[in-house]
Amino acid sequence: MRGTIRAKSVGFFTYDKRQEEDGIIVPCAVRVFPLLVKRQDKTWPEYRQRQSQWFVPEEALSAVKEESLRVLISSFVGSLVASASR
Repeated sequence: MRGTIRAKSVGFFTYDKRQEEDGIIVPCAVRVFPLLVKRQDKTWPEYRQRQSQWFVPEEALSAVKEESLRVLISSFVGSLVASASR
C-alpha cells in the first residue's frame, strides 16, 4: 500500500503468534495507525505469502479474529462517521 500514515495511533492490540519453525508461541503487541491509501502495488515483498482484500467496515469486523482489533476498528470507524456528520 502507498499512502499517508497518520502520526497518532488509534490504539494497540496483543496476540500470541506461533512460530512455524519450532512451534514456540511469542506474545506480540501491535500499535495501529490509520493509513490513507493512495494506491496499491500489484506486488510487494510478501505477495506470495499474503493476500490483500478490501472490505466495507461491517465486513471487516466480521473477518477479523482478534477481538481487541475488532474493537479498535469499530471505534475508528465510529470516529470517522462522527467526523463526517459534523
